[in-house]
Amino acid sequence: MQRNRDILLTTIPIIAGFIIYFSCRPKSLLYYQWIPFKKLIGLDYIHDYAAAGCAEASKNSLAASTLIFSAPAALYAFSLMYYLRTRYLDKAYAGLNKSTRLFIDLVLIALIAYLPEYLQQIKVAPGHFDVMDILTAGLAAFLALHIGE
Repeated sequence: MQRNRDILLTTIPIIAGFIIYFSCRPKSLLYYQWIPFKKLIGLDYIHDYAAAGCAEASKNSLAASTLIFSAPAALYAFSLMYYLRTRYLDKAYAGLNKSTRLFIDLVLIALIAYLPEYLQQIKVAPGHFDVMDILTAGLAAFLALHIGE
């Protein structure tokens, strides 16, 4: 039962992040070109409809804008951190004191939440640096470390 829960808590955020990202980003991005069956199922129409809704929502609301632009990365961060925790950290933390565990947690959160944005800031990775991405991914990574403890 625990294994099924772990699988769900790892895969559902990835799928949800993809759906948000796919629905709200322009079709000109490379990921969209990789979908070979998009014409067969009318994906262009679905995408255009969803993207128009996302664009309208993000103009009028900080919450919607955060959901559209920062939530996918936060969901990916949650999934990665939850996987690392269940696969490696729970065992590794067994003999460590609380302050050492906290230090490791903070380093991992910094790596997962800040490093991608920093690489975008210095133009090594594609994308735009955004503080909200760091905050949401950091919060998601923190939640993944402490959910179900």
